[in-house]
Amino acid sequence: MRMQKEKENKRLRFLGEWMLCGKKRRAVKQEAKAAGPTLPEPWQMRMSSLYDALCSMREETAASAAEASECRAVCERKAEETASGVLYAASAERTRLAAESQRGKNEKKRKQQEQSRQFAESGREEREALRETAEKQRELNEMERILRESVREDEHLAFAEEMKTFREYINGLCVSSAEAQMYELRRETERLKREIGALAEALRGSETGENPER
Repeated sequence: MRMQKEKENKRLRFLGEWMLCGKKRRAVKQEAKAAGPTLPEPWQMRMSSLYDALCSMREETAASAAEASECRAVCERKAEETASGVLYAASAERTRLAAESQRGKNEKKRKQQEQSRQFAESGREEREALRETAEKQRELNEMERILRESVREDEHLAFAEEMKTFREYINGLCVSSAEAQMYELRRETERLKREIGALAEALRGSETGENPER
């Protein structure tokens, strides 16, 4: 673009010098005309035709210069419009990428909150299982008390032995059921802890610019 402008300036400078020379030639011609003819008639006609041709060429050159200037203005305007369009497209792309990144972060945060909620629910289920076990133990104690009060004194020892065996059997069932539930709840809790830790690490990596899939 700069080289084209320099060429156009050189051409316009040459055109100006040419027009100045034309003015000088017209002044010389007018002086010669005032002084009287100095050349034969055929030569004067030939010089006049040459002068007319030069004037026509000068007018055509001026028109071409005006057209070139207009074309240059149009090209510069289109270049500016293209540059502004490219900048707008780049800005829109950056905005889209930022929005996608924010949506990804929000989705990871939502998953982390969901895992935390599931972990809290698993803890609540564990507490509920312990409460049910305690209630069963209280019921067993109450039943033992009622049976102990209802037996006769002479059958007390035999009934106490049977009650001990029955209590050990019931306790074994309760403990086995509670231990199985506790084992399943612990295993689920450990799994949820690992998943929450992985999600937290991925979220920290995405916020610091690292690879979130690492």
